[in-house]
Amino acid sequence: MRTLLKQPLSWFDTQSAGKIISIVINDTEVIKDLFTNFISSLIKNIALVGIIQNMSVIQQFQQQKRFREKLSEPLIELAAQQSILQQSIAAGERIFYLLDCPIQSYGNDNRKIIKGHVEIKNLTFSYHRNRILNQISFSIPERSFLALVGKTGSGKTTLANLIMGHYPIQNGHILIDNRPIKTLSKYAIRNSIAIVQQEPCFMAKTIYDNI
Repeated sequence: MRTLLKQPLSWFDTQSAGKIISIVINDTEVIKDLFTNFISSLIKNIALVGIIQNMSVIQQFQQQKRFREKLSEPLIELAAQQSILQQSIAAGERIFYLLDCPIQSYGNDNRKIIKGHVEIKNLTFSYHRNRILNQISFSIPERSFLALVGKTGSGKTTLANLIMGHYPIQNGHILIDNRPIKTLSKYAIRNSIAIVQQEPCFMAKTIYDNI
């Protein structure tokens, strides 16, 4: 917490709220445990001194134990609620980030894709200046199968997402039935091309609907 408070204001502008809240939650848990243990040890020692000096009896010691538990329980509950609140703030930030993202634009060509011939021409794609695909060109004839093999991060999933229209084309061309994917409408793409991700999210519907 001390390190966090010493950071300049510019540091907070470059960090996500989730990361900052995660630091605060961890420190809050440590403070909660230390404070609870301190209160517990303090009351135990006071009660023990009273018993040794014949100021208290065992029954009073049990009452002091219950008092200690009643004192620490609200503190533990308060810290737990604070952690939940901070996690909710981080979740809300992610939701509002998605809501504020610009809506991806599609073409106006609603014609159904019949053959399914896919052609990639000089396709280049990058994530934040990190080039994933560089001048990729190949063709997938209709009614054929193609396996893309490569190590993790080589661009296999990225290429599939580009064919699905999930990402806008940066450089190069993707043609489906000799029609540029930029001109295809969202309806034409979603009703003609299906994809199963590595970690799919299943809906409570039929297998056909999920596919």
